[in-house]
Amino acid sequence: MLKTPEQRERARLEMLERKEKKRAATRRKAARAAIRKRRNVLRAQTYRKRKKAEAKAALRAARKAKREAQAVRRAARKEKHDRTVRSNARPGVGFVDGYSAATPKTPLELKALSYSRAYIARYLEGVAEKQRVTQLLNQEATRQPTPAPATIQLP
Repeated sequence: MLKTPEQRERARLEMLERKEKKRAATRRKAARAAIRKRRNVLRAQTYRKRKKAEAKAALRAARKAKREAQAVRRAARKEKHDRTVRSNARPGVGFVDGYSAATPKTPLELKALSYSRAYIARYLEGVAEKQRVTQLLNQEATRQPTPAPATIQLP
């Protein structure tokens, strides 16, 4: 047993020092465990975020593919409709189209676009009429006006 007060005090200080070392070791161990736990939480969050982003990208790609397929079908329907309209176009419309065309199409181009023969014939008539009218207007514009005979008025 410890007899003197100095020995008792030294023993008490050693015991406090051991307890403090033990507490510090426990705190370090708890801190390492907390850091490990936090890393695992962050890893799990990152994994969930990545999975969510991949799911969004997959949905976005599926919607894009669906929209593209719809656009292709829509374009095919429109092309079929336009072809039907062209092949059933009335000849009178051909004349109007030919007359109002800024750059007229050739008969081969019209044939390639599936226009009817009557439409093509009237289209070419419209183009010819437009050229004839334009030529007459140009002649009118370039012709010199003849002076009117002077009339003498008597006072």
